[in-house]
Amino acid sequence: MFKSFFTVVLVIYGAVCTGILMLLIPYRVINWIDTSVEGSSIISQQPNAISYQSRDPYVVSLKSQFGGGCELFITQKIELSYGHSVACPAGYKRSKEKIKINWLESGLETEFEDGYKIFVPKKSFIGGR
Repeated sequence: MFKSFFTVVLVIYGAVCTGILMLLIPYRVINWIDTSVEGSSIISQQPNAISYQSRDPYVVSLKSQFGGGCELFITQKIELSYGHSVACPAGYKRSKEKIKINWLESGLETEFEDGYKIFVPKKSFIGGR
């Protein structure tokens, strides 16, 4: 009797643990591939001297990704949930203080601490893209 009771408890425990894992794993995967800007921090705002004449002003946000990566989002200041995303270089340490944003009439240049640069032409992010 004691052996069968122990077996039942063990099976129930295993089922509960499996159920919890089945709920947590998809949640983590969904958050890992999340492309929203929630949880990001604004690192630069479009200066008044630069005008793209298309739903200005824009901001650049930095969002940390699951697994250590990060993404830059270029969005309208009033609509942070929709914009253009750019992956940070592999192995980049997620520190907004080590990123320099250069707002240009032709687009946006991002410079990382190691000198790596990414240029995003304005046609990639203006007009609500």
